[in-house]
Amino acid sequence: MKVKAVYFGLQDNGEYYVNVRGAKRTGNIGDAGMIRRFATEKEAKDYVKAVNATGVDVFEMKEVQHTLPVRHTGDNFVKSA
Repeated sequence: MKVKAVYFGLQDNGEYYVNVRGAKRTGNIGDAGMIRRFATEKEAKDYVKAVNATGVDVFEMKEVQHTLPVRHTGDNFVKSA
């Protein structure tokens, strides 16, 4: 499915938003698309150019590394003789 990107600009949280949605809208709920967030205006505008030139959304999210806290599993005591 071909997609197109629309630059939304700087938001209150300091990120630049781009909306990526289907090029041929059908009027269904999913036509709103996906919001892609970028740290700089240049990144966002370059992404819009790339998506609109190719018609493909190739956004790759950074993998979130979930770290679990180390649980205390007990002490290893040596038995006295």
